[in-house]
Amino acid sequence: MTDASTCLWFSSEDAPKAIELYTTLIPGSRVVETQQFDNEQQTDHSVSIWTIEIAGRTTHVMGADHSERFTTAHSMWLIVDDQEQLDRVWDGFLAAGGTEMQCGWIVDPFGLPWQVLPAAWERLTSGDPARAQRVVEALWQMVRIDVAALEAAARG
Repeated sequence: MTDASTCLWFSSEDAPKAIELYTTLIPGSRVVETQQFDNEQQTDHSVSIWTIEIAGRTTHVMGADHSERFTTAHSMWLIVDDQEQLDRVWDGFLAAGGTEMQCGWIVDPFGLPWQVLPAAWERLTSGDPARAQRVVEALWQMVRIDVAALEAAARG
């Protein structure tokens, strides 16, 4: 069997905090398994690996010393039911220390960028190229997504 999933590498200190935020804030998220590996030759270099589900999708989280940071070149795409859920997740990331960006992007307090989109996104941006263009142009003017404004743009 072939399978693929995302692995997010955080510092040893940030990994459990990130997991707690994601599993608390995002519906359908939970810790599935936790593993700890110790390097016997370097006792300060242990590695923890968690298998978690984020919105029902398997993701792996590694906690180990490193110096790399996330960029918007790799981000999480989160589809939520509606404006209420979008606002709850967005506000949760902000309250935890996240930073808002243009076009529905928010960077969580651990540096991981997320694009939080409403479930209506696929309906509004597929099938009719002119409608999709209007919706995307409306999105480009937003920071936090306003579902009603996207719907209005779709109607023309």
